[in-house]
Amino acid sequence: MVVFVQGMGISLKLTLKASKQGLPIRRAIVEPFCKHIATKRGVDASPSRARASAGGVALDLDATPRAALSANAVVDLVLEPAPAVAAPLAPVPVPTPPRAPAQAPRSAPSEQPTREAAAIPEPARPEREGDAILTWTCTFNGRLGAFFETLASFVRETAPASQRMIRDWVVIADRGATAAQRAAIITRAPWLTLVCKGPPLHRHPMSINLLLEAFVKTRWWLEWEDDWVCPPGCGAAPGGDLVQRALAVQRHCGATQVALNGAFLDIPEDCPDYAVARSSAGPVNYATVALGAAAHDEVVSCASTEALAVAMAPARDPALFGKPGACVPPWPLFSLQPSLLDAAYVREHMYPFARGAHMNDQDAYWLWELEAALDFVKHGATKASIDSRLVARQIDVETSSLDSPEDRAAHAAPARAAKPKAANRKFAVKRR
Repeated sequence: MVVFVQGMGISLKLTLKASKQGLPIRRAIVEPFCKHIATKRGVDASPSRARASAGGVALDLDATPRAALSANAVVDLVLEPAPAVAAPLAPVPVPTPPRAPAQAPRSAPSEQPTREAAAIPEPARPEREGDAILTWTCTFNGRLGAFFETLASFVRETAPASQRMIRDWVVIADRGATAAQRAAIITRAPWLTLVCKGPPLHRHPMSINLLLEAFVKTRWWLEWEDDWVCPPGCGAAPGGDLVQRALAVQRHCGATQVALNGAFLDIPEDCPDYAVARSSAGPVNYATVALGAAAHDEVVSCASTEALAVAMAPARDPALFGKPGACVPPWPLFSLQPSLLDAAYVREHMYPFARGAHMNDQDAYWLWELEAALDFVKHGATKASIDSRLVARQIDVETSSLDSPEDRAAHAAPARAAKPKAANRKFAVKRR
C-alpha cells in the first residue's frame, strides 16, 4: 500500500492477495483501511466517500466481492475530502471524547504525568521495505487492563532491531470490546492498526480469518493473545528477545510454528503420545514436539474433526459428536498460543478457520481449534517451543500485575518445574 496525502483527500494503491471471502470490497478492504488511515493521518477518511477503480474501470464497492478480483490486482482507491460544513449559530455542548487532547485541561499539572505514563511508546519502524518480514497481531475481547499490560510488556522487552522487522501491528476487537475500550486503545497506542467488527463478524475464528485475509502480508506471523505478557528481563535472555530467539529456532529447525510460551515442555520423556527432542540454535535452547508414531496414526486416521473430538472428549454432548470413542488421543500440537507462525502454510492448509457454523459458538471454540490442529498435522507441519524461563506468561486478568515484586516472585520458577504429568496420563481436550 502506498499512501499519498493530497490536501484533505487520500489516494491509495492496493495490491491485492488471493481471497477466499465473498465480502464486498467496501467491507473487506475499504472500511478497515479507512479506520487505519483516519487514525494515522488525523483526517476524515469515511468509507462512504471512497471510490475505486481497477485497470481504469470503476468498481462498485458495495456490489463487487473481494473474490472477484484476481490476486495481485492493483486497485486505485481515492478517499474524497470531507465536504465543508457551515458552523452552527450557537455552540452545542459536547462531552469531551477520550481521544481529544485539545479538550483536556492542559494547565492541570497533576494530569500530565498520568497521560504520559499511560501512553504506550511507538516501536521502531522498518527502515527498508525488505526488513519487514513479520506481522504482529492480537485479538482483544474487552480485558483492557490485561491488554495494555500485554502490549506494553512486548514493546518494552523487544529490541528496536526486532521492532524494525515488524511491518504492521494489528489489534482486532472481538465481541466484548466496547466503544469506550476501543477509544482507550486508540488514545494510548495510536500507532496500532485497530480493526473493529460488527456482530455478523464476531467470534474468535472470524477474527483470525479477517487477519489472514487482509492484514497479515508477510511470510512470518507473530500471533499473540491479550493476556500473555513478556516478563521483565525477557528481552535480555541468551539469544536476544523473543522475536530474535523465535527466528533463530525457525531457521535452525524449519518449524511451522514456534511456541513462545514454553508449550509442551512439561511432557515426561517416557510419554508415548509425544516425541520431544531438545536442541539449541546457538545460545537459544528449544525443543521440537511431535506426536508419537501410534498417536500420529491414530489422529490422522480420523475421518473428520468430529470423529477426533469424540475420541478426545467422550464426555461431551453425544447429540453433537456421536457416541464416545474408546481412546483419547493427544492434542495435535497446534494452538493459537503466542507463537511465530508460517503464515503461508496456515493460509494454504488451515484457512479458513471454523468451516462448520456450529464451531463458531462460544462453547465449541475448542472444536474449531481442533480442526485447525488436525490440518496442521495432516499436512506435515512441525512444531518447536523455546525452552527458557524467559518466555511469555499468561496472567490472571483479575490481578494482572506481573511487574509487581509479589508477582515476579510468584513467577520466578520455570513453568515446567511444576509437578510432572504421569507418563500414562490420557491427554484430554486442550484448555486455554
